[in-house]
Amino acid sequence: MTKFNSTYQSEKTTVISSIAKRISRTFLLALVVVCAGGAIVYYLSQINYISEKGFAIRDFEKRIVKLQDENEKLQLRMVELRSMSDLSARMGALSLVPVGEMTYFDTTGKVVAQK
Repeated sequence: MTKFNSTYQSEKTTVISSIAKRISRTFLLALVVVCAGGAIVYYLSQINYISEKGFAIRDFEKRIVKLQDENEKLQLRMVELRSMSDLSARMGALSLVPVGEMTYFDTTGKVVAQK
């Protein structure tokens, strides 16, 4: 091998090595940028998901309060309808008469059906 040939080979490997390093650095930089961009997109999507669920929870809490108020009103209405004054008024409106003496039917000791 001549001096020129060995110098050319040495320069050739140096050039190839520097190109490989430059490509390696460029690839590494591009990979870091892509990963950082992906992380940012993932972070923003998670923030959006969490805020969406927060709004849904707030809507459900409002609905719970509304249903609890409605339940309380219905319980008060039930107590009103079960009160004696309301029952007496409804008995008069239906033309019902008060019960005097009650007679009970006794079924103990008697056979209802025979084979």
